[in-house]
Amino acid sequence: MLIHHRFSNRSLSKTARIVIVGTFNPETPENMADFFYGRVQNHLWTLLPEAFGHPSLKKKSKEEKVRFMHRHHIEFTDVITAVDVEKPDDYRDDYIDSEVTEWTDVIGQLQELPNLQKVCVTRKSFSGIPHIRKRLEEIEAYCQGHGIHFHYLITPARGYTAAKQAEWDAFFND
Repeated sequence: MLIHHRFSNRSLSKTARIVIVGTFNPETPENMADFFYGRVQNHLWTLLPEAFGHPSLKKKSKEEKVRFMHRHHIEFTDVITAVDVEKPDDYRDDYIDSEVTEWTDVIGQLQELPNLQKVCVTRKSFSGIPHIRKRLEEIEAYCQGHGIHFHYLITPARGYTAAKQAEWDAFFND
């Protein structure tokens, strides 16, 4: 079954200074996310605003999240645009890694952002996902070659902790 990214038609704002790179947000009936990192078990919308001294946006509307992004010149993209899978409700990275039919041209997106200063990836471990890892390494090399600060952040999924918040604070405030 061919599954596209839920927000693949979205363009990045040319004013972005920070881009957060993830993997894939499937357009499936089971996926209730209204925006990037919108699944219940994901805590990005707590970690990110708090790094800027703002209250959590975890249960807030997409419009509130977009206003926050524009105010802080933040954008989101994912490395995968489409996958062809047998199990449409399984979007674990180690499963979809070898099922990608279309990769997002993240480097092309970054090249269009004249004010870009920082890029981060929302995971540190790449065991079992060699194709995704290769794409992220290419993005890292591009950033290093263009004076853009690049960092692998601890995942916002699987719980919120003070240690996660400290790492996110450090990246967004250095």
